[in-house]
Amino acid sequence: DKIYCECFSMNTNDKAVEWLLQHPEEIDYEYFSQNTNDKAVDWMIQHPEENCEWFSGNTNDKAVAWLISHTEKIDCAYFSKNTNDKAVEWLLSHPDKIDYYWFSKNTNDKAVEWLISHSDKIKYMWFSGNTSSKLYDIDTIKLKKLNTILTRTHI
Repeated sequence: DKIYCECFSMNTNDKAVEWLLQHPEEIDYEYFSQNTNDKAVDWMIQHPEENCEWFSGNTNDKAVAWLISHTEKIDCAYFSKNTNDKAVEWLLSHPDKIDYYWFSKNTNDKAVEWLISHSDKIKYMWFSGNTSSKLYDIDTIKLKKLNTILTRTHI
């Protein structure tokens, strides 16, 4: 009977996004800002006043490109968990902007490889829950290093 607007605002189906854009009073902007549908992202870019920190976690290429060109709009915590390759590349070129708690949970291969080679930056409670397949497919040398890191560090 009633649409649950938080969840519906994240719905990436074109028809759902079109309905939301026709009924903006129904949009939950925190959740809509995470919507990776191109139409939703285009709308968020055209209405930056509605962008909340959660937009920084949006993995859509357009969203990431817009954020990188409007760095004052980046929420570093949410951007640090963004798995988009360009977001991770930007973070790695601006390590002072990385929130290492969220970045330790980032499943992007480049992020995981960087963390393994910079173990002093890892927040192990978060890293222990990282589901990246990279952690399970790394070569023996890296696996030994990772095991050493994990066993000598308390959470």
